[in-house]
Amino acid sequence: MPRLCGELSSGCKVFWRSRLSVPCGVPGGTLSETGRTGIFPVESGNHCNSKERKKMKTLETERLILRAYTEEDAQGLYEYAKDPDVGPRAGWKPHESAEGSREIIRTMFMPVEAWAIFLKEDGRLIGTIGLENDRHRDENSREIGYSLAKDMWGRGLMTEACREVLRFAFEELGLALVGICTAPDNERSQGVIRKCGFVYEGTIRHSYETWTGVCRDSRCYSMLREEAEELGIVDRGATDKQPSARTKSE
Repeated sequence: MPRLCGELSSGCKVFWRSRLSVPCGVPGGTLSETGRTGIFPVESGNHCNSKERKKMKTLETERLILRAYTEEDAQGLYEYAKDPDVGPRAGWKPHESAEGSREIIRTMFMPVEAWAIFLKEDGRLIGTIGLENDRHRDENSREIGYSLAKDMWGRGLMTEACREVLRFAFEELGLALVGICTAPDNERSQGVIRKCGFVYEGTIRHSYETWTGVCRDSRCYSMLREEAEELGIVDRGATDKQPSARTKSE
């Protein structure tokens, strides 16, 4: 997940302005292993343990369960994140081992609001979606990012997960805006973005550097709470004091 940020193959790299540790043209730095959309890069010193971790909500849709990551999910994450058709689309390196995936969960997913996505029909971990701070705006907005197993593409699953996280962000967190960024050539991620109803804002040129050293642009989109209401993602008048019945305590 950063960037899960906004990138489907990766999500919502979902996200993310670059969440990578090195912007284009900055010498002497090192990139996080995961990069954009689908996997979040860790901030310096931003580690957490189970006692420090903020309690997250488990979310549910017709076909999916979204719950907070634990280190026990390492093998499931590795199984889809090792695919060379997943991470590189979003700018991050395919995972090389379950132990490496465990470290990513511990240092990148657990410190932020990142959910593991499970398919109800077989209980398999098939993706990641998360919310992270929006560097372009104040605390009343977040950026979403995501990644999805290749064999799950084309089934509308990420759109389903994204709509539920948007509902949670607006209704329960009380946000005014949710943003998302993706690479210009990540057409699958852009498909999810269009289906969800995000509004295109513009392209940031040379926004971030991938794990291979390629400098990429970012197409940026956003959704306002009132737009989410018009799209039926959020119930009109709903607030964080009126949580949806679809949300369960973990």
